[in-house]
Amino acid sequence: MAVVLQSRKTGWRRFNDSDKRWVLRQLQYRCKCGTPLDLRNAYFENILPQDPGQPVDIHNLHVLCSKCNLHPAREQEMKRLLIEYIEKMDTRVQSKER
Repeated sequence: MAVVLQSRKTGWRRFNDSDKRWVLRQLQYRCKCGTPLDLRNAYFENILPQDPGQPVDIHNLHVLCSKCNLHPAREQEMKRLLIEYIEKMDTRVQSKER
């Protein structure tokens, strides 16, 4: 399933390889476990589920290697990331309100 991003120049567009490379660069092409990542072995998913057709916050994406993607503790890790993401968004909203 394609992930949709909103672009200021073109309106709606799909999450493409260039976007994926940008996310991988932010992670220095490494999974949290240290495994090197590239477009062939990286699993991209949203931390907070997205409604189809809504713009996607690229910072809401989580990237895993195949080993971590199949790890039994993955559900707990996703819960932790969800809490961190919500706290980060709350901080952004509060700073905009000031």
